[in-house]
Amino acid sequence: MHSFTTQETADELEILRLWHDVILQTDLLPEQKLLARQRKLFLRLLTRQKPDGSFAALPSDQTASDLAVTSAALTALAQIDDPLAKQATENATNWLHRQLDNSWFSEEEREDRAAAYAALATANRTDSANLHYFSDTSADKNLSPLATAELALAFAKSGDQDKAGVWLSKIKLRNSEKEATSSTYLWPLLAENNFYDTAALMSSIEKIADNNLPFAQAANTLRAMWSIQNRAGTWQATINKSEFNVKSILIAAPTEKTAALSITNPNDRPIYVTATNAQKTPSSDDNNFSRHIYRPYGIELMANDALESGGTYIVVTEGPWPSHSGDEDSVLVHEGIGPALNPVSCTIDNHFEAGDELGWIKNLSLTAAALCEKSGTALDIVLQPRQKDSKNWAVAYLAKAERSGTFSVSPIEVSITGDDIQNNGARCGPRTKIRVQ
Repeated sequence: MHSFTTQETADELEILRLWHDVILQTDLLPEQKLLARQRKLFLRLLTRQKPDGSFAALPSDQTASDLAVTSAALTALAQIDDPLAKQATENATNWLHRQLDNSWFSEEEREDRAAAYAALATANRTDSANLHYFSDTSADKNLSPLATAELALAFAKSGDQDKAGVWLSKIKLRNSEKEATSSTYLWPLLAENNFYDTAALMSSIEKIADNNLPFAQAANTLRAMWSIQNRAGTWQATINKSEFNVKSILIAAPTEKTAALSITNPNDRPIYVTATNAQKTPSSDDNNFSRHIYRPYGIELMANDALESGGTYIVVTEGPWPSHSGDEDSVLVHEGIGPALNPVSCTIDNHFEAGDELGWIKNLSLTAAALCEKSGTALDIVLQPRQKDSKNWAVAYLAKAERSGTFSVSPIEVSITGDDIQNNGARCGPRTKIRVQ
């Protein structure tokens, strides 16, 4: 079983952002599918953030926060124009600053700290004094080419050409095909560094023009190519079909030679299965509505489980269609669980892929919403008309536990043609209160 790493999620989110216009212009993906894919990746990344603002490499790892992975997530989140992304960016930034403020660290951590400085600079959150101190105390260390390029980028983003040049001078790209392929992880950092001559990268890119690269290397190369294109302003992208008739992006250089990179459609990546609990079926009683609270990777919290303050959860609200409603009647659900959980999104759909850790949502058979608006700490959801023979509806949304304590659970309210129905029984499965710690 495979779970997409946080690094892979951040990389793909960045690729789709950078190549958004090209993908649409060349019909690699229709706009609706592209936006849906970006939204899924964003939600996947968002649900992986821990209450303290950090990220782990895998969703199943709930204990180990990772400097480099949090840095990669910050780089992706900082570019997204969304209120949820802004808050997640702020939380990740604060966590990284707290880690970097601690000057007592092992030498093994020095490499990851360089990644943090690069990410903070890219997000315009640099602590200049802290960066210079780290640079000065690292000058006599044998840093890897990756850490060296990250420090050079941090200074370049801060406008310090002298310091950027010092660190860039330590990097030597090799020209053999094998060495070029293995050094793709450096390319986005060098291409984005305005003080680095990208002509040196072209030689390396041409070395791997006809190679079929693994995802990580292809992602690095695409990010580098976009930065080069953006700086030169004379590159163009076209679509070719491979011999297996799979659409791919082909990038052509403005030279006599062609530097071509083929990367398969992200939606053609392997499919994996995520285990989940079976769908629950509510009673046919009009008043028997219920809620279920899940961790982002699909594990449902039981009645006695406490929520973690600052944690993100998925709330599933479900119930029977009102027995006196017609097939075309508008049904309004007023949903707000109470002070314990604050909705941070409108409803999410069930069109997730099996490879997503959110793919388990497909098992919930969610009802599509015709309209969803956030009002304070509640959602007003207009359900699309019920399908023939449909007895139950279900909606899901992201929510965050933003305070500590024990809170009563608010009732679910369903309205149809002005006739209010309230649930006074099971308010959240067997819960009437939620404890957040």
